[in-house]
Amino acid sequence: MADLNDIFRGDSKSFKVTFKDKYKQPIPLFGSELWMTAKVEDTDPDEDAIWQRRHVFPDNDESLAGIGYITLSPSDTDVEAGIYQYDFQRVVPGSPPDVKTLAKGQIRVVQDVTQSNA
Repeated sequence: MADLNDIFRGDSKSFKVTFKDKYKQPIPLFGSELWMTAKVEDTDPDEDAIWQRRHVFPDNDESLAGIGYITLSPSDTDVEAGIYQYDFQRVVPGSPPDVKTLAKGQIRVVQDVTQSNA
């Protein structure tokens, strides 16, 4: 498990993630999607997720080196302050798709002071 740094409620947040296999070699991400899902409980259905973001990896050196980015918008993080369960999954399109969970842990959304975002 890998817990992430806290996020303030209603803030934008970009995560730079790097994925390596058990031999410390980069996992190429080009041609796949990275999904980040956060939920109150692991067992909650996806339709009840606090947020679920997807990123398609471009054909570039970072993607080939296992590096990618997921960006959360203020509307994604405009949730009740608390601790949420998250995971990152790599999805390679196909029939069936190849799905691999790359990381799992907790993320805490912290109450902000300023409640206006305009």
